Amino acid sequence: MKELGCEPNVVTYDTIIKLLCEHGRIREAYGVLDQMREKDCAPNVMTYHCFFGCLEKPKQIFRMFDRMINSVGGLGRMDTYVMLMKKFGRWGILLLRPVFIV
Repeated sequence: MKELGCEPNVVTYDTIIKLLCEHGRIREAYGVLDQMREKDCAPNVMTYHCFFGCLEKPKQIFRMFDRMINSVGGLGRMDTYVMLMKKFGRWGILLLRPVFIV
């Protein structure tokens, strides 16, 4: 891309992060997220949605949620909360506490 004069943007990074997450390569996806910051490309809510879809532990999700809030300067979008509540709800009654936190 760069050789053709096309600099990566947030959508480019989101696509890479989503593909890495979908294939279970979470650690590499975190590396791309860090690389975004180094390249002065601010992640957006969709960037964090890529992670929320694949993370499997409530603590990981809450850490990423806090990171999102600090990064995008807001509380996310309605679909962020719906996604997280559905995810926690699918995990069963024992994990309903995170739903109430969200």
